[in-house]
Amino acid sequence: MVKNSRSMNLNILIMTAIAAFMSLSCSGDKAGEEDSPLASRPFISASAEDGDNGMVEAQVDTIALTVKFNFTGRTDFSAVPVAFSLNEGYSIEGGDGEVISLDLDNESVVTFIAKGASQSYTVSATGTTPFDIHAGVNLSYWLQAGGGLWAMDGSIRTKIQKLIDLGFDHFRIPVDESFMFKTDGTLNQTNLSMLTTGLDVICELGAKAIVDLHNLKNPDIFTSKTAEARFYECWKLLSSALSGYPLDAVAYELLNEPEDGAKSDLWNPILNNAIEQIRSTEKRRLIVIGSVGWQSYDQLNNLIIPRNDPNLIISFHYYNPMVLTHYGFDWSIGTFEYGLPSYPGCPVSEDVYNHFTDAERERFGWWYTTGQYFDAAKIGSQISNAYYAAKARDVRLYCGEFACSGKIGDNGTEAQQRLDWLRDVVAVCDKYDIPFCHWENSSSGFGFCFPNGNISDTMVRIITGKE
Repeated sequence: MVKNSRSMNLNILIMTAIAAFMSLSCSGDKAGEEDSPLASRPFISASAEDGDNGMVEAQVDTIALTVKFNFTGRTDFSAVPVAFSLNEGYSIEGGDGEVISLDLDNESVVTFIAKGASQSYTVSATGTTPFDIHAGVNLSYWLQAGGGLWAMDGSIRTKIQKLIDLGFDHFRIPVDESFMFKTDGTLNQTNLSMLTTGLDVICELGAKAIVDLHNLKNPDIFTSKTAEARFYECWKLLSSALSGYPLDAVAYELLNEPEDGAKSDLWNPILNNAIEQIRSTEKRRLIVIGSVGWQSYDQLNNLIIPRNDPNLIISFHYYNPMVLTHYGFDWSIGTFEYGLPSYPGCPVSEDVYNHFTDAERERFGWWYTTGQYFDAAKIGSQISNAYYAAKARDVRLYCGEFACSGKIGDNGTEAQQRLDWLRDVVAVCDKYDIPFCHWENSSSGFGFCFPNGNISDTMVRIITGKE
């Protein structure tokens, strides 16, 4: 009994001591709260105007002391009025009231003061640059090697306006290094002025443009460090020359159709280095990225791109089946001695196959013998791969090129298989909400102009999504 009593007394003493300690600690905390003017949060919320989207509220981290905005409608981040809903007794150092103008192109620090004490928050912003497009056309061969097809006589405005009137809302502008740069590596100012004049007109007329570095002098960027370094230099110079154009009107495409599909592991670090270089000066410029394998839809899953960059667009080109879309071009498919490719169905019909020469059977026969079949469903199944690759990366998707050979029709008419193929590609893109850009506006083989100079109204209606 004596032993138990002593134990009870000891327990009581310990509990009393703990209670006293806790009481002292609590009173100390209370005193700290009363004495510290910044013990509570300086502000309730932070908000800013997000272009046409109205006001947007920031995410506030009271532990890391950060304020982060995510803009989806604002393009100018240089002087953003940020409104803080201040708690009583607090003010913004250097501010007038509850609103302060901040440069959110860079991180800004805002300091809150109360009763002689201060507390600072870092304010930053990400933004998705708006770039609403639907149907476009490539201004092929204009600023490419041997280009300059559009004379600088004021006709650029007329030609762009005509294309806009036909229903095109954006233009992909292929630019060759050999045309845009001099032999010493500097920009060719004469040819650059052609590009900027075109961009000025496009912007003034309310359309949008994608500047596409199409062909490099030395395309061997995968194995040549010199070629790789030159690729970065090209974009350093182009970005510097074009950075003044509105973010929501002009985008950059890193490189047209990187080659061999087996080189994803080489292309990925190169494209990321190029993006990083552009981002050092243009944080929210839209950058279009294609995959290896000549920008094939089935290679997009191999792309490794920066995370949390909302201003990247991945792009694919679609020309399947090549025996149809490139028919008649000696540099590609060539021609059959008998008949023409078919669509929908097997591109090489049984009748055409039976008339093939031995050489034609060796070259084209597999289309028939392997049961290849193309229709809207087949096109949809292939393009859907690109759609899901973009969705997995939470970036926008773009079909930067599609076209079908005009050599399967006669001058002044269109082959039905060509029209049907174009109609199905556009319908699939529309189904997945993928903007698209037709290759060529000329009469050189893929375009919607006949050799006699007439425009195919039917074709234009199809590729602008009007039919």
